[in-house]
Amino acid sequence: MVPKGSRRLTDVDDMIVSLYASGMTVRDIRHHMATVMRVDISHETISAVTDAVLDEVMVW
Repeated sequence: MVPKGSRRLTDVDDMIVSLYASGMTVRDIRHHMATVMRVDISHETISAVTDAVLDEVMVW
């Protein structure tokens, strides 16, 4: 369930970040999510999640 006022699931975001950190490309992540999780996520959404994490890393 998506929390009220939210557009994405944080668990999915965490999974995207984990896959990205393991070296998967946005295309690889999209394919993995579609085949394993049966979830269709746009490359724009995946990029937004990874970009947000990169911004946080740069601040840290």
